Amino acid sequence: MLSNIRGVFLKAAAFAAVASLLMACGLFDLVKQAQELAPTAEAFASQIAPTVQAQMTMQPEQNQNANENTQQGGTQNGSASSPSSWKVPSAQSNFKSFRTHQVVQLSLPSSGEQYTLYEIEREFAPDQSSREVVKENGQVVYEAVIIGNTTWLNSGGSWITVTGNNAAENPGDALDAFFPTDSWSNWKLEGTTTLNGQKVQHYTIDLTNFQGVAQTITQFQIPLPGQGSVLFHTQRLQGEAFVLPDGTIIKAAYHFQGDIDKNGQKVPAVLDVSIEVSDINANIQITPPPGASAGAQQSPIPLPPGAVVQMSSPAMNIYTVSGTSIADVLAFFEQTLPQQGYQIASKMGDNNSGWMLQVVTPKGETYTVMVSAGDGPDQVSIMVSK
Repeated sequence: MLSNIRGVFLKAAAFAAVASLLMACGLFDLVKQAQELAPTAEAFASQIAPTVQAQMTMQPEQNQNANENTQQGGTQNGSASSPSSWKVPSAQSNFKSFRTHQVVQLSLPSSGEQYTLYEIEREFAPDQSSREVVKENGQVVYEAVIIGNTTWLNSGGSWITVTGNNAAENPGDALDAFFPTDSWSNWKLEGTTTLNGQKVQHYTIDLTNFQGVAQTITQFQIPLPGQGSVLFHTQRLQGEAFVLPDGTIIKAAYHFQGDIDKNGQKVPAVLDVSIEVSDINANIQITPPPGASAGAQQSPIPLPPGAVVQMSSPAMNIYTVSGTSIADVLAFFEQTLPQQGYQIASKMGDNNSGWMLQVVTPKGETYTVMVSAGDGPDQVSIMVSK
């Protein structure tokens, strides 16, 4: 989902190349804000998730021996699934709906400092709609709601509406980085138990010898409030996983013990990463966020026939028009706007890089209209901002 939406945000950035007057007309901050909405949540995956996903990737022969040991343990404690066959919740796991809760916490024992670096709550409904909330140190920094072909994004208290061919988020894609679905080894079956009403197999792992383990588990970057990104050195890793009989993981937790580089010194540190699935196949319903528009706002100026909104916010709308050219769109504005009482106060650009217009409505309101090449052939993008 984030990669799809990010493309829309980067489209806003592309308009900046039309003219260097973005600064002068006050659009720079607006475009910059749009660019920064998605990376907040993406930073979590880039800093934490690859570590979790790649850890304990052993040599092939080590994997084989470990899997054999795990299966042998299963004969004593009940039928066990092989870690190599574990999978994340998805429709293929007969999970039509569910919720997940992910937490990343950092503790510095020597100073008593404790931080909840990230907390992510997700819910997936039977109709493939979804909601995601990301908190950083207890503060909501990112929200996303997807219903059908409409996505609402919020960062900093302002909702942006994105419409079009937005693919529904695949729960498996969203969760794969946080569950141990790679060729992991050294998992020990502890027995069976019940978690959130589900009968599960309980596995644990304890590593202090990281020979043959992917380097991304022994050292990786994490955010440290007040300092930025710091390097975490792992000395011991303990983990547990709770797995359904069909191999679907519904809870995983990792306890990293090590140290970080803080202000030029190595400081003992503990990092806890957990994710848990709940409300499996519950009657989850996703609705548009309160205060957000159910669809795109109406354009304040006339648009060429066939214009389709791609992104909408209180301050800016982005549209695309197919089967036309930059020159044709400019000709439409030059002919249509004066006929309907609008005034083109200024015009800068060309038919290759695009145009920036200052348009005054019959009510005296001024809007900036930027016209540039779209993503596809014979496609033009139009951004209208206040």
